[in-house]
Amino acid sequence: MWQLNHERLSDAIQKGTGIDISKTNFNSPEFELFANLTQDAATFSAFKNHEEQAELFALLKGDDGKIRTFSQFKKVAKPLTEQYNVNWLKTEHNAAINNSLMAKKWQGFQENADLYPNLEYRHSGNPNGRPEHMALDGLVLPMNDPMWRKIYPPNGWGCGCDVIQTDAPVNKVPGWDKIKPDKGFDFNPGIDQKLFSDNAGYYQTKGNKKLIDKEGRNLLTKQSRQFGKKYKGKAINVSGLGSVELSGKGFNHLMSQTHSELFKRNLALENLPSLLKGLNWEIEANKKPNPMVKQYHKAEVNIGGVKSLVKVREMQDGTFKLYSITEKK
Repeated sequence: MWQLNHERLSDAIQKGTGIDISKTNFNSPEFELFANLTQDAATFSAFKNHEEQAELFALLKGDDGKIRTFSQFKKVAKPLTEQYNVNWLKTEHNAAINNSLMAKKWQGFQENADLYPNLEYRHSGNPNGRPEHMALDGLVLPMNDPMWRKIYPPNGWGCGCDVIQTDAPVNKVPGWDKIKPDKGFDFNPGIDQKLFSDNAGYYQTKGNKKLIDKEGRNLLTKQSRQFGKKYKGKAINVSGLGSVELSGKGFNHLMSQTHSELFKRNLALENLPSLLKGLNWEIEANKKPNPMVKQYHKAEVNIGGVKSLVKVREMQDGTFKLYSITEKK
């Protein structure tokens, strides 16, 4: 169930941001945004899964306190699972698309802030829209105004409001500072790089939040072991070294190594040529004598804000094989 929810939210992130991670430089703002949104989707899916399990567990017993038969349980459980995994998932998928879209727009706003320092709130134009959202139409505030942490759209389920960048003067509409978004939307997905607010319903669970968060991250890391698999058995032309191969054994060895930003390390493998591009290689002696290895070549990279080392083995037969990508200690 976690995988079902996470895949739908991941699909929303791709649709909203338009980021093709297989063509994205691992050291770019787009990579960081995609990675952070995907990790948030994993946590959200874990909390949702926890809530659904708790409700299903409560249905195991009937009103008389006796354990229900399987057929009885199936009958009462079906409406619940459809609510969680069809109705609510569709709503969450749409909200995730909008939040991802607005997060990506925020990146564009930052890049052009010197030319267009202000943002203007635009109501969707829906005559049946929320009155408080209509009241914000035409509001112009500096991009660095803290209010954009509270009312940056979407400001509720199904909200179609937007924000445009402008050099128009500040325009404070009546009551602008008193308006609040719906519960769970009091955040800025571009600044916080999240799909949902920390106040979203599932996060209010009575369960152990640290364990649920850890579970979500562990499931995501396990899933991310597939990233870069397309390069197994293939060679990549690397400046300063020549043709570097990622063998099947080498891929498995690489994936077995730990890293404090393990998901981002694995995600970076989706564009391995970008990861290996423009590195300054140094020679490292073969400290653990291996008759098949002539020497090692190492280079430093920054992955997810963590200094990391890429190592390539130069074999006695003159071939080069990618050996490891680990955290620099």
